[in-house]
Formats: sequence, structure tokens, C-alpha cells
Amino acid sequence: MSTSSATTPSRHTLARRWLHGASENWVVLLIGTLLAVVWFVTVHIIATERAAAERDARNATRGLSGAYSALMVRALDQIDLTLGMLRFASQHQAPRDALRELQDEVLIPSSMLFSIDITDETGKVVASNQAGPPRQVASFEYFKALSRGKPHVDPLYADVVPDETGRMVFARRLTHADGRFRGVVSLIVGPDYFTSWYDRGRMGERGVLGLADARGHLIVTQSGDQLSWSAPARAAAQRRIPENQSSGDALLHPWDDVQRYTVTERLARYPFVTLVGLSADEQMMAFQASRRVRLLQAAVMSATLLALGGLLWWMARSQTRTRRAQATYHAASQASADAIVILNQIVDARGAVQDYLVTDVNPRACELSGAGREALVNKRLSEVAPDWQDTSLRATLAEAADSGAPLTREWRNHDPRLHAEWVDAHFVPTFDGIVVLLRDVSEHKRSEQELLRHNAELTALNQELTQAHEQLVQSEKLASIGLLAAGVAHEINNPVGFVMSNIGTLDRYLRDLFALIERYRQSEPALTDPAARADLERLRGEIEIDYLKDDIPALMKETLDGINRVRKIVQDLKNFSRVDAQHEWQMADLREGIESTLNVVNNEIKYKADVVKEYGPIPLVQCLPSEINQVVMNLLVNASHAMRGDERGRITIRTGSSEQEAWIEVEDTGAGIAAENLTRIFDPFFTTKPVGKGTGLGLSLSYGIVKKHHGSIDVRSEIGRGTCFRVTLPLRQADGANLQ
Repeated sequence: MSTSSATTPSRHTLARRWLHGASENWVVLLIGTLLAVVWFVTVHIIATERAAAERDARNATRGLSGAYSALMVRALDQIDLTLGMLRFASQHQAPRDALRELQDEVLIPSSMLFSIDITDETGKVVASNQAGPPRQVASFEYFKALSRGKPHVDPLYADVVPDETGRMVFARRLTHADGRFRGVVSLIVGPDYFTSWYDRGRMGERGVLGLADARGHLIVTQSGDQLSWSAPARAAAQRRIPENQSSGDALLHPWDDVQRYTVTERLARYPFVTLVGLSADEQMMAFQASRRVRLLQAAVMSATLLALGGLLWWMARSQTRTRRAQATYHAASQASADAIVILNQIVDARGAVQDYLVTDVNPRACELSGAGREALVNKRLSEVAPDWQDTSLRATLAEAADSGAPLTREWRNHDPRLHAEWVDAHFVPTFDGIVVLLRDVSEHKRSEQELLRHNAELTALNQELTQAHEQLVQSEKLASIGLLAAGVAHEINNPVGFVMSNIGTLDRYLRDLFALIERYRQSEPALTDPAARADLERLRGEIEIDYLKDDIPALMKETLDGINRVRKIVQDLKNFSRVDAQHEWQMADLREGIESTLNVVNNEIKYKADVVKEYGPIPLVQCLPSEINQVVMNLLVNASHAMRGDERGRITIRTGSSEQEAWIEVEDTGAGIAAENLTRIFDPFFTTKPVGKGTGLGLSLSYGIVKKHHGSIDVRSEIGRGTCFRVTLPLRQADGANLQ
């Protein structure tokens, strides 16, 4: 119990804290109440406006639905009237004559609007306003239904044409005078006939207009410019109006993933249901704009109240903060491990600083200086440290005062008045002086020096490990490339060899055959049979023997040239990998290695850049050719990757030499390398390419190879202009050069 009472604030303590901060608390309560009122009123207004907007949207949908239903009834009345005229005319004269007469008198709509068919009792179409071969409709459902109908019953049949077009068929039966079935007169309408009343101005871009059958299966719909229809086979499963929607109700329903206010109405006298839907987003657009304005107004008012409350609260808290800051500073300075010295400027009439007055110090400052508080406080700095103007302290204080920013300095102390070997000081400028924080970092400096020694040892060890790792990666990569090149060369060499041999043999055979054919041709005059000679001449003309004698040698020459090009590529692969040579130092022509490498990476470069060769004279160089080829390959591939977008660039390769060295330059017109990256591009695993596009080992391996050859690799680059790498190699290696 004693512990709890010692650590838990009492009610008297809490009351005292409340009284000290009463003004701030009243400000918080007032601002909170005003904010609650603002947002309550805003939410109420938004809710009222939302209800009104939804009510207007439903009323608009009902109005459009009524108009559309009336239009559909009028359109269906026109169809029914047309069928009645066709039926009457067809029962009193020949169907073709009846149809022609009605068309001539413009009593029926154009064939562009309606397709009209008149059939006999077998289902054969005997008259139509559509051109085409004779048709049969006996298998159609509407014909079957009307042919089975009761005598003296005259129904209007309506259904979807069963041909996946979504067109509607309307039909009436034809009867003889005695009531027997005589045939069917039908009128077929396209889906746009029922949606041509789509009014974008009233329905918006995402409104929907549609017609369904009596079962609720959608026949045709239009939303904006999108017209769609459904045949019965797929209508039942995919496109159906809600079963629980009563005629005239405006329900919010997600047609084709769009929330709409939807109204359906069953048509009087006809087995159809109209569908009208208005997009909820479009109908509520004005409300959403108003809602955003309301919220913005509430936010502005809230921000204003918060700003005003913050100002009032800050004013109420200013005195309390000042008192607490003073108490906090005093407690912190007393407990601080740093020596704290507060200096106030002493200036002359012109405002120049002449001296500083020590206005306060903490116990640690007394301990560090070895003097008591009375000997430091309210003393001039020139009294405490007579030589301060002759040391760097004067310049440091002046710099801190002029810059207005904190400064940090560290120095090794030689003044016996300070009991520290190393001192770390922070100079913090104030309005009329400077606060100096001093810390004894002697032990830290000794630990730091010991750490630096260990770090140097670790750095040397890390360099050795890095070199070993680079050599291992390089060896594995070169071995893989060499193995691949060797395998490709071996696999291609065998078929190329026997193809060349076979082509050579075929060439000799063809020459012999042509010689024999020529000998036969010379012997043709000796033939006694004119018919045989004529047949030979005809055959020679058909196969164009003279043309073949000229063309076949040309074909053989082109084929041999192609095979030789393949052999050249294989040889370049072998030269690049040097799989047929021992991995030892040898004299090599660098230009031959460059040409072999260009053939190997040609597919990587040819679509991105043009290669320009500016070879200068260069002697043989003692090197490991396969490794130098690897360096050239890395530089060429990097140059091709540096090209910008679809813009075709240029890669220039130069060679040259001096008395002791040979050099290779690879320059591109790519994107260039940023200046801050130039010092890091040879670091292992560093790359400026996107993630997954580079490993960061290419230039690192190249750097290791060049250093192994006692050469150098330099780079110059400019953003947007390109990059140039220059590899310099000695013509001869020093005695004892090896692969290690």
C-alpha cells in the first residue's frame, strides 16, 4: 500500500494540475463543442440532400418509364395494324399481289424497318419484302403455334426469332372462308426498333433502356451507344429482370455492374415488359458535388476553429510553459553529464562583441574546470580564460553567432585547467549569447582508435575475400561461357562439315551431268527419228536446260557462301572462348578478339545501335585472350543496354598503341552515367539497371581482369551524351606472370 500511495497521484495533486491548466481546458472544451455542432449540422444537411436527390432520381426514372411504355404500346399498335392489313389483303387476293399493292400505296413500312413474310399452310414463304432464295418456316415455333390454333381465334403471336439475332417476330394466322388454316403472315423487327427512343440528354451516358418478354427475359437493351440483345436460349440464364420487382417500382439494381434506379412496366394488351434504368452515379452527381462543398465548408470551419483554439490555447499555456521550461532546464543541467556554460555577449557602442559574460554553469562544468560556481558565474570570459581571444575559441564563437546555426568542434586539450584529454563541444547560438556544451570524450577517443585499428585489419581481410570471390565468380562465368561456346561450336561443326562435303560432291556430280547432257545434245542431229528429235527439243525448252546450266552453279556458290559464314561464326565462338587453347599467357591480336566478340554479341547489338570501327595499328599483346574477350563483351553489352528507348544509337570501337601499351575504347551514345555513380560502377553487385536487369558483376569482373593484366580501365561519361570506357594493357607482362 505504501508503494502505491507513493507512485500514484492523489486527488489533491490531480485537482491542483487541473487548476493550473484551467484556462487551457476550457479552450479545449469550447472548441470541441463548436466542432461537434459544425459536423452535426453538416451531416444532417447532407442526409437531407441525399434523400431529396434519391427521390428525384426515382421520380425521373418513373417518368421516363411511363413515356417509354407509351411509345412501345404505340409501336406495337402500328405493328398490329400492319399485320391486320396484310392479313386482310392476303385473304382476298394472291399474297404477292397483296404485298405489292400495299407497298405501292405506301400502306406498310419500308423493308428497311420491317421484314414481312407470307407463307402457305406448309410453311413455305410465298411472298416477302426481302430478296433471297425460297425459305421454309414450318419448323419455327411461331408457325407451329399458329397452325395448331383454334378456328375463328385471331391471336397476335410475338416471340424472338430463333436465329441468335435477337430480332422479334410478330405473326397472325391466315384462314380460308371456312376457317381452315391457310398460312401465316409475319413481321420481323430488329432490336434497334425498340431502343431508337434512347434519349442521351435525359438518360445520361450509362442509362439503360430495354424490352423483356412476359417471363421477364430481356430481349434487347441499350446503354449509351451499346446495343445488345439476347436469344431465348441464353436469355433465361444470363439476362433477366428481378423476379421481386413490381411494375412501376424504382429499385436500385446493379445492371451489368452499374448501380441504376430501375423501373419495369408490363404493357397493356401485349405480352411485354419495358425496362428503364438511370445510373445512380449520374443522377447523384449534383448531390455529390454539393456534398463535397458541404464537407469542404465544414473542414474550413473546423480548421478555422482549430487554428483559433490553438492560438488561444498557446496564449494560455505560454506562462506555464515558460515556468516549466525553466524548471526542466534547471533539473536537466544539474543532472547532465555534459558541462553547460551559458555566455551572454558584451558589445560596444557599434555592436561589436568585445567579451562574453558567464551567466550560468552546471555542476559538471565546475567539475571539469576545477573551479567553484562562485569563481565562474557573473565573470567575464576574459577573467575565466584570459587567453581565449588568442585561440580558435574566438573564431568558433564568432562563427556560431554569425551563422545562427549550432556548431560542433572536437579537439585535443592541452590546457591544464580543463581536466580532460579530448573535448567535444557544441556551440548553440541564442538571441543574445551562446550556450556551450562540453563533454569529456577521452575514453571514447581511445576506444575509437582501437576500433579503427581493428577496422583496418578487417578491411584488409575483406579485400582479400573480395578478390577471392571475384576470381571465383569470374572463373565460373568464363567456364560457363567457354563450355557453352564449345558445345555450340562442336554441335554446329559436325553438320556443317558433312553439308559442305555433300555440297562439294553434288557440285562435281552436277558438272558431270551437265557434261553428259551437253554430249547428248551434240548427238541429237544423229537421231534419224524426227519425232524423237522434236520431243527432245520440246522437253529441253520446258525444263529450260540452258537457264539451269547458268542458275545451278550460282545456287551452289550462294549455298557454299552461306555455309562458310556459318563456319566463320563457329570459328569466332571458338576464338571467343579459346576452348581449343590452354589457359595461359600468349601473344594475341586484340582486333581479332574484338571481331570474334562482335559476332558473338551481334544479336544483342544489331537492333539497338550501329557499330563503328576505328582501328588503329596495334602490335600483338601478351594476355589471356579469352579473358580480354570477356572484358570487351561486357563493355559492348553495357553499351547496347545504355541506349535510350527506341532511339537507335551508335557504338564506336577504337584501338591504338604506344611504345609500352595498347588500348581499346568502347564509346556509346546512350543515356550516360550520373557523376555520383562513376566512383561505384566497378564495385561488385552495384548496378544502375532496373531490378532483374543486371547483376552488377560485369564491370567488377572486367576491372579484376584488367588489374590482373597489370592494366587500367578508365571511364568518362555525360548524362544524355553517352559513356566511353578505355582499357589500357601493357604489351608484355612482367617476368613470372601467371594465372593467380
